[in-house]
Amino acid sequence: MKLAKLKIENIASVEMAEIDFDSGALADASVFLITGDTGAGKTTILDSICLALYNTTPRLNMASGVKSNFGTDNITARNTSNLLRHGARQASAVLTFLGSDGVMYEAVWQVKRNRNNRLTSPEQTLSWGDNTVKNADAVRKVTEEAVGLDFDQFCRTTMLAQGQFTQFLKSKDDEKSEILEKLTGTEIYSEIGKKIEEIKKEKEADYNAQRSLTEGIVLLKQEEIDSLDGQKSEA
Repeated sequence: MKLAKLKIENIASVEMAEIDFDSGALADASVFLITGDTGAGKTTILDSICLALYNTTPRLNMASGVKSNFGTDNITARNTSNLLRHGARQASAVLTFLGSDGVMYEAVWQVKRNRNNRLTSPEQTLSWGDNTVKNADAVRKVTEEAVGLDFDQFCRTTMLAQGQFTQFLKSKDDEKSEILEKLTGTEIYSEIGKKIEEIKKEKEADYNAQRSLTEGIVLLKQEEIDSLDGQKSEA
């Protein structure tokens, strides 16, 4: 995938921001650095990308799932609604990106307070061409196909949170293999390997069947052959 544009509104410490990855200095830079003072909103940029795509972030995903009182709201620390900027009534993250399938997508995450000042559940939509999906399961499925990675794989390879830089390196071999295949588009070689393994098992089965047919055959010693040849000649 390739990031095209990110719009942030009232998320954590960021009131309003827009980043166009296809224009200005970013369009010509193969590598760039996000820098700033503590609390300036560096991690919020990364959080907003994750929110738009997966409705979670690495730091929230590791938080407690037990409900607690956050101001007037009784929610878990893992709830993404916690990222609504203090004092704001609504927040959103809008990410435009080019999917691994060559299609341009727009992923939207938003949360707001109702007339009773209660937080509503976060909502996600994903649009491409004339298509729009809003159902959570459908959004997750299409997003994973468009990005080519699920959230855990995205965190291990693309969105490495603080203190998790070795998570990918410590992953099991089969996990790293699956991720690298998706990143490099080499899944076809695993499919070829599976087909070869199937053929190997079929041939082994044929071999064992033929071998069982010959197990009852006993080869004569040379002395026994000579004795039978003698008997044949006499007869």
